[in-house]
Amino acid sequence: MEKEATVDLQSLMRSLELQGQYKGAFNVNNRAFANIYYYITSVARRSGGSVNILLITIEPKDGGVFTDQEQERAQWCLNKVMGETLRNVDVSSRFSATQYLVILTNARRDSIPKIMERVFRDFRRSFKNEDVILAYDSAEYAVESQECLMDAPVC
Repeated sequence: MEKEATVDLQSLMRSLELQGQYKGAFNVNNRAFANIYYYITSVARRSGGSVNILLITIEPKDGGVFTDQEQERAQWCLNKVMGETLRNVDVSSRFSATQYLVILTNARRDSIPKIMERVFRDFRRSFKNEDVILAYDSAEYAVESQECLMDAPVC
């Protein structure tokens, strides 16, 4: 009886991997993004790693105004570009009508400009309206592995 109830864990792991496949940044809603951010920063705290977070904003050029249709199309293009340009270990979420949050895992801080250059280039190829531009801000969550944190029960 017990043998019938057991699951081949290797087969289960292969099945989960196949079912969970996606290309590019893992796109989630804001609540899931917050949960993933908490999880990833907890892992970074434990392992001494770092996590970079980006806020990418779609803006009208020169302080102008874009139509709802332009904004919607720009948002769609940016989402598509992130799915094609970012890695499948990165996480993205629509933050507002004109902004996306991105978690870059295991990316060096000095590589962010190159990553964003690719996103900007691919966005420009996809969205051909020169009156709409992208801007970004970034921040790093870093913890030294030797540091013992109060909320880490094992140091």
